[in-house]
Amino acid sequence: MMEEMGVPAHLNMLTRNLFADSSAAVRLDGIHSLCCEPSKGVRQGCVLSSILLKVYGEYIVTKSLDGWKGGARIGGEIIRNLIRRCSPKPEDMKELLDRVEKNSDKLGLTLNRNKTKVMIVNRAGSSSYQDYEIVSSFTYLCSRVDNNGGSSAEIWRRFILQEKRPQN
Repeated sequence: MMEEMGVPAHLNMLTRNLFADSSAAVRLDGIHSLCCEPSKGVRQGCVLSSILLKVYGEYIVTKSLDGWKGGARIGGEIIRNLIRRCSPKPEDMKELLDRVEKNSDKLGLTLNRNKTKVMIVNRAGSSSYQDYEIVSSFTYLCSRVDNNGGSSAEIWRRFILQEKRPQN
C-alpha cells in the first residue's frame, strides 16, 4: 500500500524491518502472559503509529474517490475532498460513505456506523442518511463546529472554559 502511495522503497523497507520479528505479551498485575507474534498493528507508543494511520486513511480516501462522480461544484471546480465532505446530494454522500466502508474493510479496518455522524451545513434537515446519526454540531480537533458555518458556539465554549479556570 505504501509503495502504491509513492513512499520510497527504502522507507518501506525500514518500516517493514522495524516491525519484523516482533513479539508481544500482556502484563496484568505484574504477571506476564506467554509471548506471541502479532500479525498486524503497531507497537504501543510507536512514533510511526499516527503517521501510518494517516497513510491508511489517505489510501482509503484515494481509493474511495477513484471513479466517484459526486461532489460539489464551486467556481466551476468539482470538490471531492472528504475532510470537508462536499456533497450536494444525500445519495452522493451515502455512496461515498459506502465506498469508504468497503475500502476500509479490504484493509481490515471497520467503519463504525454508530460513531459516524453526518452534519448538514446551511441546508434544511434531511432524513436521507438512514444508517447515520444527523448532528447539528460536533467537536473536531478541540474546536466546536456547527451546522450554520459560524463560530459563535466555539467562542462561547472557550469563554465559558476561560471563566471556569482558576485565576492566579
